[in-house]
Amino acid sequence: MLTLPAEFLTLISPYAALFSKRVFNHVQLLVTGAMLTPAKRTITAVLRIMGRQDDKAFHKYHRVLSNDTWSALKASPILLRQILTVLVGNAPLVIGIDETIERR
Repeated sequence: MLTLPAEFLTLISPYAALFSKRVFNHVQLLVTGAMLTPAKRTITAVLRIMGRQDDKAFHKYHRVLSNDTWSALKASPILLRQILTVLVGNAPLVIGIDETIERR
């Protein structure tokens, strides 16, 4: 079982609802490894950097991203909220539309 810092868990815990508990454990390992991998971020490279290259269940990690039980579409609003929180914080977000563009 991977033990992660509380600050990191705060960032990735909103995504837990998108995966089963068992699969989310794999997701945590893959996300952590992806951040640590210096070169090409393949599943194999991620598992190597995390010391899991000899795991008998190596193939399960490959299935995490290819399995259709999670949805990138459902993950996108979570990510957008996190990005806006970092960039905007508690300030009001103003989006303007320039109506001076000539319509054809």
